[in-house]
Amino acid sequence: MKISGIICEYNPLHNGHLYHLEQVRRGGAEGIVAVMSGNFVQRGDAALLDKFTRARLAIEGGVDLVLELPVPYALAPAENFAMGGVALLTALGNVQEISFGSECGDIHLLSQAAQACQGCKTDYADLMDDSRRSGYYYPEVLSQMVGQLYGEETAAVLRSPNNTLAIAYLNAIEEMDSPLQPMTIPRRGAGHNSSQPAPDGTASATYIRQFFAEGGDCRRMMPSYAWPALREAKQNGHIASMEYLERLILYKLRTTDADDLHDIAEIGQGLEHRLYKAKRSASLEELLQAIRMGSAFRHRLLGLQKENNKLRAKLEELRYVSRAKCLLITEQGMSEEAAHRYIEKSAMDTRRTRKEVSLEIIAKYE
Repeated sequence: MKISGIICEYNPLHNGHLYHLEQVRRGGAEGIVAVMSGNFVQRGDAALLDKFTRARLAIEGGVDLVLELPVPYALAPAENFAMGGVALLTALGNVQEISFGSECGDIHLLSQAAQACQGCKTDYADLMDDSRRSGYYYPEVLSQMVGQLYGEETAAVLRSPNNTLAIAYLNAIEEMDSPLQPMTIPRRGAGHNSSQPAPDGTASATYIRQFFAEGGDCRRMMPSYAWPALREAKQNGHIASMEYLERLILYKLRTTDADDLHDIAEIGQGLEHRLYKAKRSASLEELLQAIRMGSAFRHRLLGLQKENNKLRAKLEELRYVSRAKCLLITEQGMSEEAAHRYIEKSAMDTRRTRKEVSLEIIAKYE
């Protein structure tokens, strides 16, 4: 009996999720096990519907068993989110494959990208840690490094959210030596953060949540049994929201110092200081806005520093090249144009930078 595993949130269950389940069945799965986030989801928010209602809807959609992904994993970044889900599916002992959606729909390309990520994290761990401590956005650093070492085609895979999560699943399988066989299904219709539904009736969960909050009718974007559950929850005042926890969160934040904030899991890159500075915010929305503004300013500042460092490096290289050209002119009798071509060709032929070639010339003649 072939049993397939899915790691999901279903916040809320929509037509794209139903399509995924249908494809898993068509792939030969006689049973489907879903590892699903509970009442809180990875984006740090409360799920619209409680976990029991979402589990019931998953069963109606074709899932045979729903297990809860513990909160520490459900709220974690992709790597730990994936580790928790893969560990649960593996521990069952009777799940043969794990199925997940991706933008590229190519398991070979995803595997290449997963190996590239692991290679960067292993061989250049110190460099990546330094970049992260300096405040650079970790996924951007990883994508740039993969692009430089493994090519742009592989790096491009990392820039799509479902591909990124798929890669995390593949790395988790590898790290745990899990017997789960990966299977990916191309995502169709609306993109992950699409602001509009697709013509086929699919829409991203992000769009559905926003549209529903604005009073929109989402029945065309959801299975026939899912929309009534969402509508009824709203009528009965059972739609979850972090606003209900606002006073508690602000109280906790205002009575916690920066050192204690630093000790919270996944806090890093100076986030504890931005939280501490924003702790007098009057609401959660004001708190989040203050943190985003601080983060945007920091990112912009780091970008300027990066550009400044590039400019300094370029000016330094030009100084060395200029000095090397002068030496070639005086010592070898070359023209300025010939000296320039010599440095350029030497750099290309030996796969070195112009600075390295220039330093060699300077060391030879001075």
